[in-house]
Amino acid sequence: MSATARHPAWAPGAPPSAVNPEQEIRRALQVLTKRGGVFEIRIPEAGKAGTVSGYFNDPDKAADAVVARDGQAPGVYVTLNPVSRDLLSRANNRLQERARATTADPDITERRLLLFDIDPERPTGISATDSEKALAVKCAEELRAHLAAKGWPAPVESDSGNGAHLFYRVDLPNDSDAKELVRRVLNAAAARFDTPRVHLDTTVGNAARIVKLPGTLACKGDSTAERPHRRARLTRVPSVLSAVPRELLEVFAANAPARSTTVATDAPARSLDVADWIAKHNIKVKRGPEAYNGGRRWILGKCPFNDQHATGSDTALFQDADGTPGFKCQHNGCADKGWADFRARYESPPEVFEENVAREVQKIRVREEAQRRVKALLTPPQPFDAVLLAEVADEPVRWRVRDLLAAEGRLLLAAQRKTGKTTAALNLARDLLLGGDFLGRFHVEPIVGRVAFLNFEVAKHQLARWARETGIPGDRLLTVHLRGRGNPFSAADDTARLAEVLRSHSVEVAIVDPFGRAYTGKSQNDPGEVGAFLAELDRFADAAGCSELILTAHAGWEGERTRGASALEDWADTIATLVRDRDDERLRFFHAKGRDVEVEEDRLTYDQATRRLTLTGTGSRASARNARRTEELIAGIVEAVTKEPGATTARLEEMLREGGVGVQHSEVGRAAKAAADAGRVTRVAGPRRSQLHFLPGQEPQSFRVVPSRSSGTSGVVPTSLYREGTTPVLLTSRAGVASSADKTDTAPPDEVEV
Repeated sequence: MSATARHPAWAPGAPPSAVNPEQEIRRALQVLTKRGGVFEIRIPEAGKAGTVSGYFNDPDKAADAVVARDGQAPGVYVTLNPVSRDLLSRANNRLQERARATTADPDITERRLLLFDIDPERPTGISATDSEKALAVKCAEELRAHLAAKGWPAPVESDSGNGAHLFYRVDLPNDSDAKELVRRVLNAAAARFDTPRVHLDTTVGNAARIVKLPGTLACKGDSTAERPHRRARLTRVPSVLSAVPRELLEVFAANAPARSTTVATDAPARSLDVADWIAKHNIKVKRGPEAYNGGRRWILGKCPFNDQHATGSDTALFQDADGTPGFKCQHNGCADKGWADFRARYESPPEVFEENVAREVQKIRVREEAQRRVKALLTPPQPFDAVLLAEVADEPVRWRVRDLLAAEGRLLLAAQRKTGKTTAALNLARDLLLGGDFLGRFHVEPIVGRVAFLNFEVAKHQLARWARETGIPGDRLLTVHLRGRGNPFSAADDTARLAEVLRSHSVEVAIVDPFGRAYTGKSQNDPGEVGAFLAELDRFADAAGCSELILTAHAGWEGERTRGASALEDWADTIATLVRDRDDERLRFFHAKGRDVEVEEDRLTYDQATRRLTLTGTGSRASARNARRTEELIAGIVEAVTKEPGATTARLEEMLREGGVGVQHSEVGRAAKAAADAGRVTRVAGPRRSQLHFLPGQEPQSFRVVPSRSSGTSGVVPTSLYREGTTPVLLTSRAGVASSADKTDTAPPDEVEV
């Protein structure tokens, strides 16, 4: 069986009767509409009947309805893409005259066909001559052959009556991305195949587009011998209509010229009331305002760019639900005209300057994004590094920074704001260039080449001063200052140029500071976007010849996690974190974790003269908090001992609580011992293994054994406090704590030296 089914070749001047209209209409509906789907038949400008429209899911009923009205209006049209089933309720498998509502873009459920509409140049409202039509047919053949060479499958080909149609099967959603893709595909085709005598219509890319139904009569103007009415028909139908892969659409669309038409997107344009603007400038309105796509539409009496563009509803102004204004003329000659162009016809240039600037900015952004996508599509895939375990040599870890960053590794340096992130990065840069121990602990294997510092955050001269004060050699640090400048990672060409700059300077390690400024995606919380950016960053490092890559990032969650998607932490071989103590923001701490890396948190010190950071070995934030707590308790203990020399640990606890200090029993003992170790108090063994506390120099030098008449026991008392004839408070007793009441006692005590 042939790959395509063909009708007899088109012959110049062939009369309408050369095709059986009813059979061709039925065949066309079977080929162009989705089986079981809903489509609209529309007949604009049908005399007193106005616009005739109906919705069908039965091709036979649609064909019967069309045959009855064929030739009574300039043309009969069918929607290019499937319509929402709800619209059957407007006119269910029948045609309705004077229809006020027809299919709009939001009513389309999917994009199923891509139309190339090729017409010869001629005056508006009349049929083409045979020679004019032949030019359009020839152009269509050239376009089809060109796309076939690019790998596109065969299309449905159609004679439109005055030109040619190519219908390519696609599988796209009805969304803004698909709309933009189709627009660029049409513009790319027009840029290549448009001539002064033949045009590819670039306005047929909207989802609700209607197209001449093959089998019906094209009746523009009067039928004359030179410009006859002709019947549209299918000329070639593939046995299998395969969809064009989206990748091929993207590659072809990349050839589109920069967009020259735009709807203004700046705030002043959105705040403009189109109805007031129409009245102010005396714009002739044929109909409207009327509801349209959630906004409003005004059908104009004429097109300001071509007086002949004034038929039906070809020319209109719009205002979307969000206030964005727009202009559209359906004629190909006005395809490049938008709201800014229309407004400029009635206002002075200064009033539309900002809109024109926004348009040019959008053109640049679209072009850069297209270049990036094309490069990604055309870059040959790298081979997989697939080997058996037995083929991989058992090598020890090669460290660039011992116990912190492996050779050819990726380091994420995360820090709370204003914690010293850039200072730490410069410390590491110095040690990478000169060797030594990073943070006074981690031995660094120095590199031979240079370090590049991609600076998105700090002023140029400030960073240079910090680097010099850190001791970095001026001829070995390449600084790339990007604060307030364009992001080189936003465009593939700029990324490649930057990589070449680094390679030309023999850069071995790149530091990017910080991630948030370098990132080119829309959301730092989107793991897909973040992962794609980091993959591009790795490719950049490889292209630049960098063995290690260091990326700084701001940390959230009180410094415990980097801000943004988890893909950022997944990317890094090591995550090093700088945090502040929440109780004393002067204190900085460092810890790290990663593949073969586990560094416990420790406090940092900072030498302002050399800008050097060093780990102290004094422990974590928890250790610092415990030290502050201990110091607080020691102060209370010293005050208590001053008031009551010889107080036991239990008595100190009571006195602290009486003074409003919340304290646990175990804390007092540890704090008292720490006070003694620091020489702030002296401890003396008391009864029942208790400890008696004195200020240094006030502890007793000797004790007297004093019998207690009331208890029949004896105790000890400092010699300096003993008075004849009394029994003072006993500090120790062989049987326990003695009585605290002074009693007359004439028995001479024994003296015991301490």
